[in-house]
Amino acid sequence: MKQCYVAKLNLEPNILDIYKYETQKDVVLNKIIPQALEVVFGEPDECKGYYYYQEAEGLELETIITKVKAIVKLANKLFTMLEDVNYNYHQGRGINYSRDFMELRKKLSEKISEIEKEHPSMLAAYTLKLVKNLDFEEYGPVKMGLRYIQKAYKLEMYLDSHISPMSNLKFYYDPKNEYIYIDKADVYGSFSNIREIVLSYIESIEKQINAIIKRHNIGKVSILPVYESFELEGSYKEITVEIVYPNGNPSRDRMQAVKAAKTQIKYSASENNKILASKIAEEYGTTVSELNRSLLYYTEMNFNTLLNYIRINKASEMLITSAYSILDISVSVGYSNIKTFNLNFYKFRGMTPSEYRDSITFQSIDRSEKKYKK
Repeated sequence: MKQCYVAKLNLEPNILDIYKYETQKDVVLNKIIPQALEVVFGEPDECKGYYYYQEAEGLELETIITKVKAIVKLANKLFTMLEDVNYNYHQGRGINYSRDFMELRKKLSEKISEIEKEHPSMLAAYTLKLVKNLDFEEYGPVKMGLRYIQKAYKLEMYLDSHISPMSNLKFYYDPKNEYIYIDKADVYGSFSNIREIVLSYIESIEKQINAIIKRHNIGKVSILPVYESFELEGSYKEITVEIVYPNGNPSRDRMQAVKAAKTQIKYSASENNKILASKIAEEYGTTVSELNRSLLYYTEMNFNTLLNYIRINKASEMLITSAYSILDISVSVGYSNIKTFNLNFYKFRGMTPSEYRDSITFQSIDRSEKKYKK
C-alpha cells in the first residue's frame, strides 16, 4: 500500500478541442495522454489501472553523464577543426573540410542521435539558449558541424543546470481523473520543507513534458498539486481538490469572463428569462466556444448542462419547501415546456419531480419522521 502526493495534469483548451474532449474523453485519458507520457519518460508499467513511469535510474543517470561528457569532448575537437576552416576562409583560401573533419562530424552526429533516442528527456536541453560568445554568429558561411557542436554544449549546460536529485522522476498516471501520483518514498526532505520539495518534483515532471512538445501530441501542460495524500490500494477520498484551469495561468480577461458568466448564470437561472450563452459570452467579451471550454474545466459541464443543473437544483429546493405545483415550479426556474423540465429533472435526479417530492422525508423536533405533502 503506497502513500502518494497528488497532482492534476491539465491540457490546454485548444488541445482538448482538437481531440473533441467532450465526446472523446475516454480516448484522451486512456490513449492520447499515456502515449505522450511514454514519449517523454519511456514505456510505463501498467498495474491495476495505473501507468507507472520512471525516468532515469541512478545508474542510468551516470550513463547519461558519461555519454554527454564524451559528446562534449568530440564537440570540442570538432570546434577546434572548424576554427581552422574559418581562419582559412577569412584568409581567402575558401571553405575546405578535411576527411578527418567529416568523419568526426559524423561520429558526433551519431552520438547525439543515440542519446536523443535512448534518453528523450534530454531533448529538453535544446530549449536552452547558449551564452552570446557561443552563438557562433561570426562564422558566416562556415557552418558545417556547427549545429551538432551547439547541441553538445546545450546538453552539457542542461546537465549542469537541470540535473539534480529531481532527475530520477517516478510517478503514477491515473487515467480515471488525469491525476499524477508521486510515491512519498520517492520524495526526500525534512518535514519543514517537504511542500517545497513536492512542488519542485511536480514542476520537474511538467518541465520534462513541456520541453519536447514537438515530439508528443498533448501540447503544453500544467501540473498543479492537490495537497492531500491517498492510498493507491483500497478506497480513498479526496479531502481537498483544487479546481485548476488548463495550463495553469489563464489570461485575466478570460478568467473574469468565466467568473462573471458563472455569476450571471447563478443569479438568473431561476428567473423566468431566456438565458443564452451567446448573450453572456458577448457581454463579457468572449466567445461561446471559449465560454463552454472554460466552464467545462471549472465545472465539468458546458453552458447548457450547467444552466440545467442550476435550474433543477432550484426546482428541487422548491419541491420540498413550497406547495407550488410542478408546472408552476418548472416555469419559475425557466422552463417553458413541462416535458423538457421533466426530462432534465430525471437526468439529474434519477426520478420524476413528483417522485422526488414524495420521497423527501423530514425529521420533526420530536424526532418522528414525516413526509412533506403538497
